Amino acid sequence: MRLARIPAARLLSFRQPLCTRTHITDPQDLGCTPMSTTPSPAGPIETALRERITQTFQPALLEVRNDSSKHAHHAPMRAIGGGTGETHFSVTVVAASFNGVPTIKRHRQINALFKDEFAMPHGVGLHALSLKAKTPEEWEKETGEVV
Repeated sequence: MRLARIPAARLLSFRQPLCTRTHITDPQDLGCTPMSTTPSPAGPIETALRERITQTFQPALLEVRNDSSKHAHHAPMRAIGGGTGETHFSVTVVAASFNGVPTIKRHRQINALFKDEFAMPHGVGLHALSLKAKTPEEWEKETGEVV
């Protein structure tokens, strides 16, 4: 199934457990369980994730899911009142610029974009990124989706 790519400016942002995909406009097609179909504004870290990855890699597909609520019960997060709600994200990036680049180097490239956010005090900045970084060919082989 071929899906149309939408401009980054039209990305929808949803709070966990929702996610955003650059080429999906219907929240029911996101592969996540919607709590609400009403878009909510992305926070500063989520916005930075999307903007920097888009500028650096020009992805054919970008999924950003805020997983912070899954970690709010951890002792360090409870100690600071649950944190900012922007500490843990799952990110899928499908970009032609990953051709010929080993997976570990792809992850290092993405993590390097957010060194300042990782350096922020625990509970305020970025704590964890769960990454999938694929080429369009790898994505198609894995999912059957052409991007």
